[in-house]
Amino acid sequence: MNPRIALVTALVGALVIALFATIFALQNPNPTFIHLFNWNFQAPLALVLFITLGMGVIIGLLLLVPSLIKREMKIRQKNKHIKELDESLNEYQTEAEKSQKRTRYLEQNLEPPEDRTELS
Repeated sequence: MNPRIALVTALVGALVIALFATIFALQNPNPTFIHLFNWNFQAPLALVLFITLGMGVIIGLLLLVPSLIKREMKIRQKNKHIKELDESLNEYQTEAEKSQKRTRYLEQNLEPPEDRTELS
C-alpha cells in the first residue's frame, strides 16, 4: 500500500473516532462515582471511559515494547550479517576478476600446443 494512502486512511480514521468520541462525551455528561480502595471521586462518565481507554492503550504499548526491542535487535544482527556477506562477496568478485584477467593474459601470450610442434 502506498504510504500516503495509508497515512490519509489513518488520519480519516482518527478523525472519525474523534468525532464519535466528542458526540459520546456530549451525550454522557452525567457524573459517575468511582470508588477505588479508600479513594473516591466523581467525574463525568465520558471522562472516566476516556481515561480507562488511555490507560489500556498505555498498558498495551508497554507490553509491546519488549517484542519491538527484540525485533530491532534481530534486524541489527541480520543487517550486520548482510554487511559481512557483502564484503565477502566483493572479495570473491575481486578474486574472480583477477583470475579472469590472468586467464585472458595467458591465453593471449601463450602459443597453442599445435603451433609449437610445427616449430620443432
